[in-house]
Amino acid sequence: MGQCFHLYPVGEQRLAGNIKSIMKKRILYGIQCTGNGHISRSREIIQMLLKEHGNKIESIDVCLSGDLSQIPVEDLNVVYKFPGLHLEMLNGKIGIWKTIRSINLLDFFRSVLSLNLSKYHIIISDFEPITCWAGLLRRRKVLGISNQYKFLSKRLLKSLSPNLFFNKTMTRIVCPVGDYISFDYLKESEQDFFPIIRESLRKVSLTQEDFYLVYLNTYSLEDLVKFFEIFPHQQFYIFSKDCSEIRDYENIKICPIDKVHFTEKLLRCRGVITHTGFQTTSEALYLGKKLLVIPIEKQIEQIYNTRVLNKFGVVSTAKLEVGVFDDYFNNDYTVKLNYYNESLRICTKILNSNGKA
Repeated sequence: MGQCFHLYPVGEQRLAGNIKSIMKKRILYGIQCTGNGHISRSREIIQMLLKEHGNKIESIDVCLSGDLSQIPVEDLNVVYKFPGLHLEMLNGKIGIWKTIRSINLLDFFRSVLSLNLSKYHIIISDFEPITCWAGLLRRRKVLGISNQYKFLSKRLLKSLSPNLFFNKTMTRIVCPVGDYISFDYLKESEQDFFPIIRESLRKVSLTQEDFYLVYLNTYSLEDLVKFFEIFPHQQFYIFSKDCSEIRDYENIKICPIDKVHFTEKLLRCRGVITHTGFQTTSEALYLGKKLLVIPIEKQIEQIYNTRVLNKFGVVSTAKLEVGVFDDYFNNDYTVKLNYYNESLRICTKILNSNGKA
């Protein structure tokens, strides 16, 4: 049976519309590009800031690092771009030792030292390490904005976060910040915020067609096609970075990564089959889509996300398993979370942030 949860902010207070400001702010916004979620969220926040408080902002310069994102960034004011740190995937899971061996600390700190922070009043990082470490070494305060910072919460339930001490330590080492905004499916403190839902998703009238959206970027396209061909009575749209044009199979359409096309199918699909990345799963839950998640093995944040989603009744599996998918297709596992729009609180905290140590 489908479930619907109405979520409202913890201790929400009415915030004054006027934010104290002496001069227009110059903002540096670091965005990690090891996936698509960081860019999607950051774009929404940047647009939100410019729309609501453009008269208080002189510029928002963007710093990107990493190279796994497939989302275009032409609409962002990208001033800095670095190789940064990236995850090495091996057979659908994170290759920990391969990832460690791939890190070139000399190049990393060259990037850190080359980033000039002196002209910025506010420094933000969506779990982007170059910006964080540049702030740490220059004694500038960085505001972290990401779901990963939930691991710094003192109230995070250990039962939901395996290796909690390790997770907190790695968060502090990889992207050290002076203050943070954390996103989670539920809220525990005033530093927690509900997921950012794109304005384009909040304003639409939903329709539901009889197909499933599949986004599992650690699996090969060949493996995905072979698996979903097992279910000839179901229709699938598989979005893949290994595809450059739309291709048709018997019950499957293969589609390249494209934000507009992906959003269109997300709005119309019956259900979503994906890894447990925070942004895509949050949007699916907000839209009330039937959700099945496969966490990337050894990805600590996805393991945590999966455990939280399981408590809502979301189906999860460790691998492509016929029995689990049969059950998912034949039963109603819809969960809807009506997330409150907290754009005012987010903008207020950002503009009140001070990049000085």
